[in-house]
Amino acid sequence: MPAKPAQFFPTDFPAGRARFRDAATAAGGVLASYANPAKGPDGVALSTETAWFGPKNAEKLLIGMSGTHGVE
Repeated sequence: MPAKPAQFFPTDFPAGRARFRDAATAAGGVLASYANPAKGPDGVALSTETAWFGPKNAEKLLIGMSGTHGVE
């Protein structure tokens, strides 16, 4: 039986945020959330979620960003 996309991709922002936060916590990340004053579809609260791994005083950083955008 073929896999369903929902197994790999969240169906909405709250589900994606929860998956990210759960995975980052499980991997030992320190989480932070930055609220967006705008609301998403159906009035859902939006935010930028971050996870920090490693020492806070690191001399070098690797920054990875990901997101889904509408028409640009």
